[in-house]
Amino acid sequence: MERSEEKAGNPLEISKGAFGEKKLIEVIQDRARRKELFYSIEVTPSDPPLNLDSLQPPPLFASITWISDKNLVAFRKDPQSCPALQWMKVLREKFPVLSHLTCLNMTPEDLEGIVEVGDLKSILALQGDASGPAPARFEHAVDLVRWLRQRLPDATIGVAGYPHTHFLALSPLDDLHRLREKVEAGADFIITQITFSSSDFIGFVRKCRFLKITCPMLPGVFIPPTFESLLFVTKISRIPVEEELWEKFKSKKDDLEAFQEFSLNEAEKWMKEVLAECPEDVFGFHIFTWNNLEMTEKLIKRFKF
Repeated sequence: MERSEEKAGNPLEISKGAFGEKKLIEVIQDRARRKELFYSIEVTPSDPPLNLDSLQPPPLFASITWISDKNLVAFRKDPQSCPALQWMKVLREKFPVLSHLTCLNMTPEDLEGIVEVGDLKSILALQGDASGPAPARFEHAVDLVRWLRQRLPDATIGVAGYPHTHFLALSPLDDLHRLREKVEAGADFIITQITFSSSDFIGFVRKCRFLKITCPMLPGVFIPPTFESLLFVTKISRIPVEEELWEKFKSKKDDLEAFQEFSLNEAEKWMKEVLAECPEDVFGFHIFTWNNLEMTEKLIKRFKF
């Protein structure tokens, strides 16, 4: 499914060849201006590392999470042994890398050190989830964005948006105002949290535009490979799923092939509905892979990026 009449070039060539001169946000904006559909992925450092060569066409960029405390433990001992930083160096040979940085769990020394040795060109600035008593330098993502914009004025900075409202927000409107603050503080684009409701996402986009949040927005997509993965992700992310859709997923939980086929159908349907209703706002999708490349490959082939 191509938005542009002229077939898009190879994302790998655009990213690798131009990234030395262009910022990631400029690459994203170029795609939007040409109305060329693209996708990006989120992956987590693993041992052995994932082989992303099977993703064809390749993603416009890959975001690297710091989900495991193993990254910080290794970084504090020897920055060069940090799995996330090691993998970032490898992936940069293929396409741009968006590094996750969080407020919580990272000490002031951690943040300074990562900025110093990480050669960060693109960053996803998040509040994060607390998993220990580490003294955080910043409490909110907007504060991290301001600091990063001062420390790395030429970096591309992404932030998170929440179609279903962040669980700590006082209200949906309060959450939208906080998102606008992050953009005003220096964020270049938004990656949204997962939602299984296209109408909820479309409503979120329209509210953002009404509040003059005009930067590029990439909707987050998750294709659950199993019912257990659906349970896990919706629980930790606090994502609501409409009862009718939930029951359809549940009815197929004991038939893996049927479950995955339904999951792919729903993701494809959701993406097409979003593109149809937001033709001037959405030109790329960010796939939360949870390191399951098989489902990601199938969606890429089915959607024909």
